[in-house]
Amino acid sequence: MLGSTIASIVAFCAQRAWWVIVVALSLGASWAFYTTRHFSINTNVNDLFSPSLPWTKRAFEHVRTFPEYDILIVVNAPSPELVEQAADKLALALARRTDVVREVPSSRVL
Repeated sequence: MLGSTIASIVAFCAQRAWWVIVVALSLGASWAFYTTRHFSINTNVNDLFSPSLPWTKRAFEHVRTFPEYDILIVVNAPSPELVEQAADKLALALARRTDVVREVPSSRVL
């Protein structure tokens, strides 16, 4: 029974090969279009959990209370003079990148 069904499907496809190819390509293209429009992954960490959960409320409140806008950069060199030279070069390079860095502080901790 199964063998005769498969044989009839193969015979049908062999007789109408171009139609089968056109239908297969059309279905593949439409499935690809549907997948690109409807399948997405949200990687935003803030959207992974419901904001109504107690621990997420506390976490959001913590971030609002203690915002972290600063970035710490550690410059390591064999001598303090080389550290200061590297820090100055880094500060100049960052000051030129106004598209990325808002402001470069003038004071440094050595």
